[in-house]
Amino acid sequence: MSSVLLFSLDRIEGLQAVLVGDDGTACVVPLDELPPDAQEGNMYRKVGENYVADPAAEQARREQVRALQNRLRRRNKK
Repeated sequence: MSSVLLFSLDRIEGLQAVLVGDDGTACVVPLDELPPDAQEGNMYRKVGENYVADPAAEQARREQVRALQNRLRRRNKK
């Protein structure tokens, strides 16, 4: 696995989770390696062998997406 330490949960496929690192690399991990309340869109940091939820990174990412959506909407109205 790459040296990326911040991942977003892209999707859950059965008992596996697909995580995407900030560099775009994807990895598949057993779902039970994530916290029990894991859901798509959540952000996780890899700490040692564990994935730990990072609510601050998740909030920041959601704000970035909202800002981008707003810019695109304004551009399309012109």
